[in-house]
Amino acid sequence: PKYTVDDLKLVLETQLDIMKKIIPLYRQLAHENRIELIPVPYSHPLAPIITDFGWIDDIELHVEKSIMLFKQIFNYTPKGIWPAEQAVNEYVLEAFTNANITWTITDQTLLSKAGISTSSPPYLNAWYIQYSNDRIYVVFRNTELSNLISFEYSKQSASSAVEDLCNRIVNIANSINDDKPHLLVIALDGENPWENYEEFGDLFLETLYQKLGELQKENIIKTITPGEFINLYNNYASPLPLKTYEYLSLKNIDISDMPRDNYGDTYTKLPRKSVKAHIPEGSWGGGELSIWIGDRQENTAWMWLKKAREDVLRALNSSTILDAYKKSPKSIEYLLKAEASDWFWWYGWDGGGFPETFDPLFKAYLRRAYVYAGLKPPSYLYASFYPDGESRGWLNSYIPKPLDASIKIDGELDNVWSQQISDEKGLNVTVGASYVKSTYIGVNGYGLYAVLIPWSKEVLNNNNIEIAIYLSSPRRSLSPYHPGYNVFLRNSTIDPGHAIAFEILINPVKRTGYVNAANGKGGYVTLYSVDVSVDSVVEVYIPWSYLGLLTGDLVYISIVVYKNYEPIEYSTRLGYAYRLKVPPPPTGGVTGKIVFDMKDPEGDDDGPGGYQYPLNKVFQPGVFDMLEFRVINEDDKVRFEIKVKNLGDNPWGGPNGFCLQYIHIYIHTTADLPG
Repeated sequence: PKYTVDDLKLVLETQLDIMKKIIPLYRQLAHENRIELIPVPYSHPLAPIITDFGWIDDIELHVEKSIMLFKQIFNYTPKGIWPAEQAVNEYVLEAFTNANITWTITDQTLLSKAGISTSSPPYLNAWYIQYSNDRIYVVFRNTELSNLISFEYSKQSASSAVEDLCNRIVNIANSINDDKPHLLVIALDGENPWENYEEFGDLFLETLYQKLGELQKENIIKTITPGEFINLYNNYASPLPLKTYEYLSLKNIDISDMPRDNYGDTYTKLPRKSVKAHIPEGSWGGGELSIWIGDRQENTAWMWLKKAREDVLRALNSSTILDAYKKSPKSIEYLLKAEASDWFWWYGWDGGGFPETFDPLFKAYLRRAYVYAGLKPPSYLYASFYPDGESRGWLNSYIPKPLDASIKIDGELDNVWSQQISDEKGLNVTVGASYVKSTYIGVNGYGLYAVLIPWSKEVLNNNNIEIAIYLSSPRRSLSPYHPGYNVFLRNSTIDPGHAIAFEILINPVKRTGYVNAANGKGGYVTLYSVDVSVDSVVEVYIPWSYLGLLTGDLVYISIVVYKNYEPIEYSTRLGYAYRLKVPPPPTGGVTGKIVFDMKDPEGDDDGPGGYQYPLNKVFQPGVFDMLEFRVINEDDKVRFEIKVKNLGDNPWGGPNGFCLQYIHIYIHTTADLPG
């Protein structure tokens, strides 16, 4: 159907009209005691991690501001509070208590971590912690029922989903053999599943409320708010026992380079401390905080925040965030916004992934905090790349396979390149429209080949022209305190779409090439010279050892043309760079002993027989057809090699060049190792 501008205007006006009615309706329902409203701390901070850095005052300020906003907007003083991501620890609960908060909520997995069974009725209660004369109550949501609504019931009809949910509720009620009041909590943290439901969830919710009303009339259940339950039945609440728990210990520690090489998640390796507390540290995410910290991208982002906070407080001559807030409210408000949990949810590969939309906002908030404190923001806050130096996207649709042809370095374009690129064993990198047309990039287990193709030979005879190849490295420091990378190209505020760890600077006229390491301050340290061949093209070869790169390393690469020391052409487009992976040495070049080698027949990828591939076109034939598995002992490490018929086209952007195959390798060892 075709819509007019007037139709669009009508839709937008209707939406605005509905939105204008929401807050007055909530205000009315709250004052009629028909609902209970609770705030989340100001910017939705991941509170336990904030306190683990020692920033307890920050949480108190978040809570103070959220309560103030509630009073302004709803003319209503909340008694409860919703911790962002249902994430809590003892310090967070104490901060809530100091703000006269009566109750809060978290996930029942934390009750399990406390050693309390959640499989029997006694857990269906309010729990409490006593602090001197103040007490805070904690209710624990039923994880299973909450997740059914969040993730499963949208796949069913409203009637069958409601029937299933209510049957489960009745079964829980029937399992109770005493006359005490019990509390079953269903809570959806951060989930907005309704767009996946029939009629956006309206039919499900209306059917559910009708059925709950029927169960209430039958005296099987009673619907109640947590605040009302605690007010009526607080004498039945149980104390959370004081125990020893492990909390993250992040104060005065730089975690930017954990893990040191960008691969894997170091959540379990982050420093911890033993604390006497009434509640474990965790969230709805399996009772842990690993979704928001542990990946190097996340860890570095936390360090950006940490350094910004230190720099701002120092500039404001303040020892606490509360004192700094009095001197520069705007600067501190932007810091508080940068403490929001969602930035760290999107960073890393264990949450949302692909934080392209949110990364600029996080950086902008930190920049504003610096500016309002009278400081110049660090250069990395202006970069397009992510905190771990990775490009926000890549221009090549495949990771180039190792070259299988001999490349002659003589300044002439070798005929083998077109076939290598056609076979996805090389990259054709588009550069500019005036000086360098494109660059062919190829790799093998020993190094990188680059062929720089000018638009005309005169370019290579121009004394004012230099050409640079820039590469990232997962092995250089990402710490904002001592960065091992540069942000911008020489003499500019342009970034190449990735952190610059190394530069190969080529002068075609002088036929010189130098491998330079970034010093983290915009300058370079020359490490090696490399041979450069110039005739109709420029050719150069760089060993991986010159760049400190190892097999399996993912590297971003960009090409830049300088004229009179100013960048005039570059391969980066909209912050996207090219990506490649350091391949292993060629067959026969593997160091170590093959201790196990199993071949598997081609074409038997139907499991025990009859399994069929999913119908989605991303599942190409052969992507689950494993052909070989071998184990190689390399003295200080063990290498596992898996060969499949077809890796696929990496449709979901897996960080290692593939995403369809999930390979599980189980290792039994008698060594005394963690995990």
